[in-house]
Amino acid sequence: MKHLLHLFIAAAIIVPVFGCAFGTDYVKINRYTPAGSSDTGKGAVVYVAKMEDNRPQPEYLGQKAGGYIALEKGLNMSDILTRNVVSTLENAGYTVKYGEGSIPEGQPVLHPSLEELWTSFVQGFWTVDANTKARMDFELTEGDHTLWKKKIGKGHIESGVAAPPGLFEDSLNAALSDVMKELESGVSSEEFKNAVLKGTLVSQPK
Repeated sequence: MKHLLHLFIAAAIIVPVFGCAFGTDYVKINRYTPAGSSDTGKGAVVYVAKMEDNRPQPEYLGQKAGGYIALEKGLNMSDILTRNVVSTLENAGYTVKYGEGSIPEGQPVLHPSLEELWTSFVQGFWTVDANTKARMDFELTEGDHTLWKKKIGKGHIESGVAAPPGLFEDSLNAALSDVMKELESGVSSEEFKNAVLKGTLVSQPK
């Protein structure tokens, strides 16, 4: 009887952990909402290029026990992350312009790129983990000149007793949110503001 109880407990653990292990799990990436706001930018104009997706496997966001994690169909990673960058800049007091045809020649432009975003399934004894690593690069340029740049890498581990899509989604969004928080700190600095203003002065006609 005791052996049957042990088998029942083991089955109760294994079924939720591996019950949806095969195939592809689809997740959403959240819009980032800054926690506070500042007036650092004082209305200075920042042009933002579309987020470049430089990941080696852009069709996937991670790997689980018997399949992959992917972005929910109909969503576009570059569009979502570009909007998050725009929200971060606007929250810091800048006037942001982005989109096709919005960037005039000779203006300083912030170029964001997604270099890494991957979540891995890690099996523990009682729990499972979704371990995410995220990295983005940001470079403010005026012509061939780099005025400011920042590389931000973050990681996040989400733990649970099972491995549903929500576990991976929470881990991915938490890591991306941490990247945005550090970007928020970067663009709220005097260094970034001075780079934006310097680029504006450099690009003005003489």
